[in-house]
Amino acid sequence: MKTLINITLAASLSALTAQGATLVQELNADDITAVTNGSTWTARTGANATLNDNSAVGGSADLSKDPATVNGGATSSVFANTLSTGAYGNAAQMGAYLDPLSGTTVSIELWISPLFSGAPANSQTIFETGGEGRGMSITLGDNGDGDFLNNNLRFALKDGGGTTFVDYDFDAAAMTAFTDGNHHQLAVTYDNVNNMLIYIDGAQVASNIAAGVKDWDGTSKAGIWGTDGSGWITTDTLDADGKGHGSVAVFRHYSDVLTGAEVLQNYASTISIPEPGTAALFAGCFALTSIMVRRRR
Repeated sequence: MKTLINITLAASLSALTAQGATLVQELNADDITAVTNGSTWTARTGANATLNDNSAVGGSADLSKDPATVNGGATSSVFANTLSTGAYGNAAQMGAYLDPLSGTTVSIELWISPLFSGAPANSQTIFETGGEGRGMSITLGDNGDGDFLNNNLRFALKDGGGTTFVDYDFDAAAMTAFTDGNHHQLAVTYDNVNNMLIYIDGAQVASNIAAGVKDWDGTSKAGIWGTDGSGWITTDTLDADGKGHGSVAVFRHYSDVLTGAEVLQNYASTISIPEPGTAALFAGCFALTSIMVRRRR
């Protein structure tokens, strides 16, 4: 879908909105019709998800569909609702052995809101897929680094050759911003060669450029703000029942790598601001027109 940039204004604008990565699965909380255990979350693209409520295993019902905001309480152009888990438990499951969670090159994009302020008291599973042999996870907590600050965001992959990961340590201001009650973009990418990247709100915050090839795919269901109940977590401090406390408005899985420009484009379009570069492009064209008019005079 990528478009070569031409010298014309129209071609330049189309290049700003084009994406090259293939969207395999997309879930939007606006499409949830029944928030009950076992109900279907209809996907806009790819496989549907199944909601998993703790009430089914003896706890109190804790899933809810709630209004969602972004960027200081503003409404989003992409979603109006979020799926929240009001207790420290599983929020969703996404299929079993389905093509959307296979492959090795991958991008995962989540629009999430942690349901806690500041660093979490317990380590949190934001996203997980895989089994004992191989898998992928995104976790927030101590993650085995030994500082006990629970400020470490980790994107990890595992296969028979071992585990590799990339970490981002929030400082106090960044953690406060990430847990402010609004939804934030969290994206991770892996190119199946040697690059693992983490993005928050359109900006790259961490990288591992020596990851090595990891065949993480196809072994188990996946969970958002939780595991599938029998999955694998790639940290020292979380066990197989590791769970998270938060909400998710949008989940997207791409079969290849989003570029930094594409991550930023998704962020900008979701929070209802002009796409990256568009305003500058119009400003430049306006300035050029003004110069031409002056010259004609």
